[in-house]
Amino acid sequence: MSVADLKYIDIHCHLNYPQYASDLDETVTRAVEAGIGMIVIGTDLATSKRAIEIAEKHEYVWAIIGLHPIHAHEERFDYDAYMTLAKHPKVVGIGECGYDYFRTDASVGASWGASQYEAQHEAFTRQIDLAHAVGKPLMLHLRSAPGIVGAVGVATNPVTHVDAYADALAVLRAYPGGLKVRGDAHFFAGTLAQAKAFIELDFTISFTGVITFARSYDEIIREIPLDRILSETDAPFVAPMPYRGERNEPAYVIEVAHKLAELKGALALNERDAVLKQLVDNARKLFSI
Repeated sequence: MSVADLKYIDIHCHLNYPQYASDLDETVTRAVEAGIGMIVIGTDLATSKRAIEIAEKHEYVWAIIGLHPIHAHEERFDYDAYMTLAKHPKVVGIGECGYDYFRTDASVGASWGASQYEAQHEAFTRQIDLAHAVGKPLMLHLRSAPGIVGAVGVATNPVTHVDAYADALAVLRAYPGGLKVRGDAHFFAGTLAQAKAFIELDFTISFTGVITFARSYDEIIREIPLDRILSETDAPFVAPMPYRGERNEPAYVIEVAHKLAELKGALALNERDAVLKQLVDNARKLFSI
């Protein structure tokens, strides 16, 4: 099998997490035997290094390196250290980075004096810089404060501290010299207007197994162009039906991809296969694999 023969690509999983410590090789093998490629995502320097180690060991596995916003007040983004990792040939993107207001506490400060919000903003903007420097796309993590369904965002107010999607859009639009990299809005949970705004920036939108049991994503998936949609698991989290409640793994991206095809109206087998091929093509184009 070659990369061109892959039937699915899980563009966001965390095989570098302890949930796979006892059966990592078996987990990768199950996915590859089903024709699935996978991208392992770092969330800090240690897990980014581990993502590369896994990608080096396994064919059809790639890595994305970066600092997750919920860790940005614990680990200040070390540009030089991440630059070294970013140059690795199996690293296909930078992140996951962005804003997470769901679990943040404004009273929590970073060891270097920044607030938790300021630490997230600094880490995000530096990772945009890194993506530009190495010419690799961004993997965005965006989670708004509970109950927030926000606006599209404006550059004159770049950080709202409540709407992660509006904030990220504002920062990307206002990037000095203009944004010259693409990216993906992972585990998308924003509005249709926000999805369209990311697409206008030449970003893709990816969906997890949540779409197999929640109907709030259906309209967005139906409305946005197929060539801007990606499939992911975010494993070990949010396993799709019929595995809900179990540990998630890349092999289950099949359920996500098939649900995307269904929501796109691909009912006949040949139609479904065309959608599945498009999803793989989208991932290969964005991440140059």
